[in-house]
Amino acid sequence: MSQSASSLPPSGPPSVEPVPWESRDRLGIVNAWVENLKLFVLNPQDAFRRAAGGKKGDFLSPLLWAVILATLVSVVSWLWSFVFTAPMLPMMGDERFAAPLAMMMGGGFFQVIMAPILAAIGLFIWTAISHLALMLVGGLERSSWGFEGTLRSVGYAYTAQLANVVPFVGPLIALVWVVVLLVVGYQSVHQTSQGRAIAAALLPLVFCCVCVGIGIAAIVGGIAGMAGLANQ
Repeated sequence: MSQSASSLPPSGPPSVEPVPWESRDRLGIVNAWVENLKLFVLNPQDAFRRAAGGKKGDFLSPLLWAVILATLVSVVSWLWSFVFTAPMLPMMGDERFAAPLAMMMGGGFFQVIMAPILAAIGLFIWTAISHLALMLVGGLERSSWGFEGTLRSVGYAYTAQLANVVPFVGPLIALVWVVVLLVVGYQSVHQTSQGRAIAAALLPLVFCCVCVGIGIAAIVGGIAGMAGLANQ
């Protein structure tokens, strides 16, 4: 039974040409990274079409992309912490402020060291949750990629992490941007509809919000219970 043209995802068929990052042996790592970044920032539709036409079994490329981006963002965030703590450095001579400031700067350095490991672990956890969401909304019905396709979508969607280098509003921009990239990625890689792609991208966020809400309610309830016992 043939499908109507309106039921097909608007992203079009996968491109044969791979994304620049997957041609880094030919282009060079630095040039491939820069060209890949430009592609996903300026033309994510074409970027994910090309990712959908990439070589199967290449788990390393999206993993490296996510790890490198997360590490660079951690380094920039650490440098920002020096900028914001610089006015407080004269207080380092005071014992009351020396230890907290040293811990703050040391904590940033530890975050940079751990960034690659945490990014790799986070990528696979996020991919597993996202793949489950895709299964729940029926977003894998026409997919030929399976779990690897979700990994590619999530890994290259890490491009949105760049927004986190912007002070204060960066995390909010990154949140919106990553949802947009995931929707485009799911449509192209898994050949699913826009509605299902949106649902799959938002479902993990809704789940996280519910878990956070339950956690906060449990903490507040525990504090209230202890306060009640103390007043008895």
